[in-house]
Amino acid sequence: MLHSGEPPEISPFQFSEDLQEGSRTHVVCAIIFGDLPMEITWNKDGRPLAHDPDIQEQSLQFVSNLVFNKLSARHAGHYTCIAKNAAAQANRTAKLVIKGEYCFIVSEL
Repeated sequence: MLHSGEPPEISPFQFSEDLQEGSRTHVVCAIIFGDLPMEITWNKDGRPLAHDPDIQEQSLQFVSNLVFNKLSARHAGHYTCIAKNAAAQANRTAKLVIKGEYCFIVSEL
């Protein structure tokens, strides 16, 4: 008899809307269903999340946090949480938008 197990299901998540350069934030990817063990990874804009000294990934059995210590324009993009177990793979994506500092240029006409 073949037992496929329960596939992962990821709870919806999103980033705060009023994030600015220099601020901090975090996002939580929680797997609400699915058999353990569970592998959780992150992608940014469709590629594996690259090492960044301003981002920390903190993972437990069925939860993964992305902690941004100091946001900059390079952090903007689509972040995808990927959960994989023996039964299947699931993913969920959220967009991180960062408001930059305003710069006014005054010139004579």
